[in-house]
Amino acid sequence: MNLFVLLFVFVFGIIGSYSSKFSEKNLFWFFVIVLAIIIGGRSISVPDTDQYLEFYQLTLSSSILDIPLYSYEIGFQLLTKILKLITNGSSFFYFGIIVLINSYFLFKSFSCFTDQSYPSKKSSGTLINQIKLQEFLLLYFSYWGLYYTGIVLRAGIAMSILIYLSTLLCSPYISLKKWSAIFLLAIISCSFHITALLGIIALIIFYISKKMTMRSYLLLFLLICIILFGKVSFWIVDMLDRNMPMIFSLIEDTDFAKLQAYSNIDASIKISFRFLFCLLIGLFFIICKRMPLYYYKYLNVYIVGLFLGALFSAIEAFSRIMDFFVIYSFILISMRLSTINSFKIRFSIMFSIVLIQLLFVYRIIIGI
Repeated sequence: MNLFVLLFVFVFGIIGSYSSKFSEKNLFWFFVIVLAIIIGGRSISVPDTDQYLEFYQLTLSSSILDIPLYSYEIGFQLLTKILKLITNGSSFFYFGIIVLINSYFLFKSFSCFTDQSYPSKKSSGTLINQIKLQEFLLLYFSYWGLYYTGIVLRAGIAMSILIYLSTLLCSPYISLKKWSAIFLLAIISCSFHITALLGIIALIIFYISKKMTMRSYLLLFLLICIILFGKVSFWIVDMLDRNMPMIFSLIEDTDFAKLQAYSNIDASIKISFRFLFCLLIGLFFIICKRMPLYYYKYLNVYIVGLFLGALFSAIEAFSRIMDFFVIYSFILISMRLSTINSFKIRFSIMFSIVLIQLLFVYRIIIGI
């Protein structure tokens, strides 16, 4: 994935999102198809590509007997078998279709925000009406989409499902039929990556949490900063380093044994630029008034993610676990931008965030 090509595509997407000449829905799917082509044709140098490509080539498309031979979750294996059958063994279409699957859940998620049944639509309709589909898409793909659709495929599909579930939980009334669908989709998300259990915890926090006062949010933000810059994480690392073997021995012969892949603790004295960016964006989310209730529910989950990230900031591999909580940042940014009336300010913030996130994910792609 070439940086200049990605920059061109995203800049075109940003400009197009503020142009009245393009239909948002058409531009959405045009952008998705372009990214599907780029990601589908990625080189073997992109992280994790060789592993997924090897599995795609070896798995049997017409049999489930080889499922026990691989460590991948059953949901991902079954999807790969189906896609291998459909794509006739073409890895280009295999990777590309996964982009379309994630994008479909993203589109469905956005649709929930424009559902006429939400009371927030009536009480603050100007806010909801001003959320742009293209902003929603670009903010997602500039980091989460490229990383979790272009690199970490299993967790990416699981996260897309969880994002959609979060928007379903925004509804003031959830029927028994919808609850059944939510539970089924939650189970399916875990069948793609077992760490989706953390995402389900995030959804529980989302559902039961309430709006807090501005003072409470600022105090929590201050606490997170103290934990982060006070290097509390190093005490946590020391404790985990001594007890991790015992903890993972308890799940050695269970379905959770694959979590042992996260048992290697590599402490870092540096605070990642990405976490500092997430922290700064968090303050941007807090300093906002008169938002719908579910804005604060997403904010609560995001704050929990920052808190966990600060506690385990010395463990670089922990960032992927934290992502199950902070991934909702693109929804928060979309809603936050909708409160800005000035086109120049809105465009500048949007452009800056997309560019920064794009650079973060590209560093991962090239291995810096």
